[in-house]
Amino acid sequence: MKESKQVFYDELAAEVKEDFERRRMERRALEQQWRLNMNYLMGNQYCEIASDGDVREEEEDYYWQRRNVYNHIAPIVETRIAKLSRVRPVMSVRAAGSEEADIKTARISSGVLNATCSRIGLDGIISKATLWSETLGSAFYKITWNAHAGKTLGSVNGEKVTEGDVEVIAVSPFEIFPESLFRQDIAEQKSLIHARAVPVKEIEDVYGVKVDGEEVDVFSLTKTTGRATANARGIGSGAARDSAIVIERYERPSVEFPNGRVVTVAGDKVLSISDLPYSNGRDGERDFPFVKQDSNSQAGTFFGGSG
Repeated sequence: MKESKQVFYDELAAEVKEDFERRRMERRALEQQWRLNMNYLMGNQYCEIASDGDVREEEEDYYWQRRNVYNHIAPIVETRIAKLSRVRPVMSVRAAGSEEADIKTARISSGVLNATCSRIGLDGIISKATLWSETLGSAFYKITWNAHAGKTLGSVNGEKVTEGDVEVIAVSPFEIFPESLFRQDIAEQKSLIHARAVPVKEIEDVYGVKVDGEEVDVFSLTKTTGRATANARGIGSGAARDSAIVIERYERPSVEFPNGRVVTVAGDKVLSISDLPYSNGRDGERDFPFVKQDSNSQAGTFFGGSG
């Protein structure tokens, strides 16, 4: 029984990693364009996408050559971000009916919602996401529950117990892998992968599982061999040492998994398997804890275009 369970975990880990690799390769051309955008925005405009798919700086053919740079990209992006920073969504709750009790409940709920947004620093999170979306075309918000946040209630066996609090994280498009690049909205995706480089010490602390550490490029999410940090003056590439790629695959509710499923894998090991954590969908259904923000939505494609 124990052996069959281990075989199941091994096969599941291999299947999730294979799925992630397929999505990563399908999205590779977009990633190179994102890295090129980052270089252009920083004024490093001699870069190009080489034949091997890497972003490299174009070299001078002769010592007497001069190359002029007219960076019109940065002022445009900075102007758009400045204008968008003055526009902030106002959270509100609509009353379910015209009864006085419904209106009062909606007013109180709106106050609680706005207080929560202020407490977690939502303005700063939106600014960070807007910088990603204006530079690369898309950004994502991951809404989770942090059990270690909030007021301290006491301690159990020497460990602090807190009341918990909502947490909103701005996620770059480099970390998001949709099932299909040709379905425009998150609601159309049957599954979504959130992958990122995480220190192996943090993985052990959170999941209680030891995995082998390696040097990982935080943008391409591949093992580095020293070349990633050398390309394009290091812009759009960077190495995380003693880390592993944590792959979270979110699956929508289905006949097999009525509450959906989240499978988390790192290395060759399954870290956890659970239902979709939140009833945040329509009519109380479980849904993905992600919201997408596009600079310019593109017809027939998941990721947006930069401004």
